[in-house]
Amino acid sequence: MVALPQYKSSALFSESERLVLEYADAMTQTPVEVPDTLFAKLREKFSDAQLVELTATLAWENYRARFDHAFGVEAEGFTQGSYCAMPVRGAAKAQAQHANSRSCTRASKCLSPAGNGIPESNSA
Repeated sequence: MVALPQYKSSALFSESERLVLEYADAMTQTPVEVPDTLFAKLREKFSDAQLVELTATLAWENYRARFDHAFGVEAEGFTQGSYCAMPVRGAAKAQAQHANSRSCTRASKCLSPAGNGIPESNSA
């Protein structure tokens, strides 16, 4: 999350991730302006079905954000302090050490059985 503002130059993001983030930036601008060159690069990496899903997801999040803004809906703070920033890829050992330390008050959210930082659901 810390590197997100520098996604264009950060080695933490893959080429595909950087393309998706650039696309998200373009779709979030007013007016929406997605350069043909960007869309051509996306078509090289993703299938038509994947592009439709990506575009729909970005459009929905933009709609939701603008709708909430129009009605003055703000964040409720439900996640404040209930998650830990994930370490750099490949740093599972450091992640485990962090979750077992006293500095992490939400170890169940930092570690998951799948090792992906997503807590396992308690629902059956």
